[in-house]
Amino acid sequence: MPAPLLLAPNLYIHRGPVHTGILLDGRGHALLIDPGDPALAATCRDLDATPTLLLATHHHPDQVAAVADLRGPGTRLLVPAGEKALFEGVAAHWADPRQRWHVYHMRPQPWVLAHPLRVDGVCRDGEAIGWGEATVRVLDTPGHTDGAVTYVVETGGRRVAFTGDCIAGPGRIWDAYSLQKGTQTRDYHGFMGDRGRLGDSLRRIAAAAPDALVPSHGEIMETPGDLAAMTIAATMANVSACYANYASIAALRYYFPQVFAADAAPGLPPGPPAEPLPPCARHLGTTFVLIGEAGAALVLDCGHASVVERLRAWLSDGTITAVEGLWISHYHDDHVDAVAAFRSAFPACPVLADADLADVLERPEAYRLPCQCPEPVQVDRRLADGERWQWHEFALTAYRFPGQTLHHGALLAEGRGQRLFFIGDAFTPTGLDDYCAFNRHLLGPGLGYRACLDRVAELNPVLLFNCHVEVGFRFDAHQIAFMQQVLAEREELFGRLFPWPHANFGLDPDWARCFPYEQSAPAGGRVAVEVRITNHAAQAAEARASLALPADWAAAPAEATTTIAAGAAGALRFEVSVPETAGPGRHVLDAWLHYGGCDLGRFRQAVVAVYSGDAAGGRRAPADPPA
Repeated sequence: MPAPLLLAPNLYIHRGPVHTGILLDGRGHALLIDPGDPALAATCRDLDATPTLLLATHHHPDQVAAVADLRGPGTRLLVPAGEKALFEGVAAHWADPRQRWHVYHMRPQPWVLAHPLRVDGVCRDGEAIGWGEATVRVLDTPGHTDGAVTYVVETGGRRVAFTGDCIAGPGRIWDAYSLQKGTQTRDYHGFMGDRGRLGDSLRRIAAAAPDALVPSHGEIMETPGDLAAMTIAATMANVSACYANYASIAALRYYFPQVFAADAAPGLPPGPPAEPLPPCARHLGTTFVLIGEAGAALVLDCGHASVVERLRAWLSDGTITAVEGLWISHYHDDHVDAVAAFRSAFPACPVLADADLADVLERPEAYRLPCQCPEPVQVDRRLADGERWQWHEFALTAYRFPGQTLHHGALLAEGRGQRLFFIGDAFTPTGLDDYCAFNRHLLGPGLGYRACLDRVAELNPVLLFNCHVEVGFRFDAHQIAFMQQVLAEREELFGRLFPWPHANFGLDPDWARCFPYEQSAPAGGRVAVEVRITNHAAQAAEARASLALPADWAAAPAEATTTIAAGAAGALRFEVSVPETAGPGRHVLDAWLHYGGCDLGRFRQAVVAVYSGDAAGGRRAPADPPA
């Protein structure tokens, strides 16, 4: 642990999982800003100061992980007024199924305190806190979270801004997925949607004329004179460049053109005109139905009970003669909510899906993703990438297609002189359906949408079909090359925006995650929890993790370490013992992560739903995850 940095008279910086400000009052008391490291207690002892006042810039668990270790009888915790409930009312959050299933809102983000903290007061914009000869002023600076604040400490003629996660270095922010927020649409459609408020917040910080900027994560910046304004202007220029790149090939231009009405970024060049569906295909909401010459039907996605009713009506009036299967493109609720009704109506029909997607469908509790339905979908046939089979006059080929989500498939149907490519929600005529970062859109050759575009170029289908678009469309070679170039530039632009070894660390919220995200166990039982890590970098990295558990719980090992090769995935596995005294309900575990030489603190979470009674009489935990 490095020695604390003296940044101004009586103001030290503890450099740990977050940069923590330690302001001394000259009488043996310390004010701490973002107390995120249990080692702070030792640092305060070395400075001969007792933590008396704790301030948080925002509600994420890593910011306040040391509060319980530091809190003495007279220690007070002050938090942003707009986020008080996310400190002391988190039990209601974790108990609310609306925060777990069918999630289209991204605020609060998935990382909420595992346990409530007693709040002794709130901080509001414009307030000042006197501390010895220093003054701490509060600025509202939303963006990274809705209620985030900045604390500007004035001491000894210097002014230091503790900015939380508004900025992570000159020209840099910590990640893009925390900015997911809707303005004219839902949060789900709001990729970098809070960049405007972030810009306003950064300009407020610059107007305070700080001599130094101290982010929670990233680089401590000395900014005398005009350097603060220049640093912040450079950051916003990078944010704007990244967003313009995204907007140029965004599917939202098709769905919500008003979102980009004032956007100067050029869009995807026009390509071949859209075409009506061929006679062998029908469109029902978010469902396509492929109909063979003899009248048999293959259903592609089933998100609403009205689809089942329409299929029954078609059987009655002779439009179709049989329903012979259901293929699922991806796990979003508007594509799978009515699968149970479909199975009830057509029990002999098999359900088919990509093998990777099938795990999400069958074990939704194990994942924490947007737009999930809690009911498992049993997949009868797991399809390998490129698997081909004959269905009546159509040759069908299944492909892994990491478009709108990482867990996504596409289906090529060849027959009757047609090559029809059913792509779920991957593309629209204006480009990519990548408007929610929590769906995991990876950048790089052979990854994400670049892999999808490679596949489209290889197959050269007559028409593409998006489940939300009533017509068929195609991309010509020029459009495909244009999108590939934009994505290559995106990798470079976002790489400059984040203080990470690759852009995907700042774009992929699940590069580190707990798996299963949620599982069930009896009191007195045991569960396995993995901290899974995708190393997006071009070099190997060491990962070290431990679990912060509820009282009386235990994990073995106490800490695990592994080295993950470049571009590979790895896991650290823990066996968790649930005490007999654990009460029924959802218990939250925090994963403390060290990665690539950086201590990230309480970085990700898992949930164990404890039930009473023995294992035979209650809900069982999911089976071990596949390797």
